[in-house]
Amino acid sequence: MKKSWKIFQLVQLLVFAGMTIFLLVRPVDGMGAVQTVEIRLLNVGIWAGYYLAALAVEWGIYALLHRNRR
Repeated sequence: MKKSWKIFQLVQLLVFAGMTIFLLVRPVDGMGAVQTVEIRLLNVGIWAGYYLAALAVEWGIYALLHRNRR
């Protein structure tokens, strides 16, 4: 399980990095609003918060599973 967990975390990190780059380089958002530096940083902050919350849940589950094995 440990190898598959590491692969999953690596894929998740690559998705996070790709989405972050996408949010930083797009000139307009889905509604056609021009992306200023402040809006881009806000978007990346919200995206990072979501990623960290998902990561906390995953590591909590991992810790519970790892604790039950001992």
